[in-house]
Parts: sequence; C-alpha cells; structure tokens
Amino acid sequence: MQERFSEWVWENPERAQKLVDEYNQTFNNIVLRDYSAASDYLSLPGLAETWIVSPSCLAGASGSAVVVIR
Repeated sequence: MQERFSEWVWENPERAQKLVDEYNQTFNNIVLRDYSAASDYLSLPGLAETWIVSPSCLAGASGSAVVVIR
C-alpha cells in the first residue's frame, strides 16, 4: 500500500506540486545560522594589527548582537 501511495502522489503534477509546496512551507522554512565564513566579511577596525583573532572568535563575534572591542 505504501509503495502504491508513493507512486500515486507523483502521478498528478498539480497534486505533487501542492504537496511539495506544503512540505517546504512546513519543514524547510528555517535555515540554521552559519558563521563559518565570518572572517571573510567581518572586520574589526581599531584592533591591533599584531593581535590575531582566531576564526572561531570571529564566528562568535559575528553571531553576537553587539560587538564591543576596547
């Protein structure tokens, strides 16, 4: 029965599209944050040039609401 249902679902293109849209709206509408490329776009003006900030620290800083460096 499950096999026949999985065939039946895709037989009608309109029904298939409606189900795909419903699935995506329900389950694929949340994108997890990704700070892995933070060092590519995050700059820290005023930071001493000799101070090397690790990528994980930049990732944490980019995920913060406010970054204050003194």
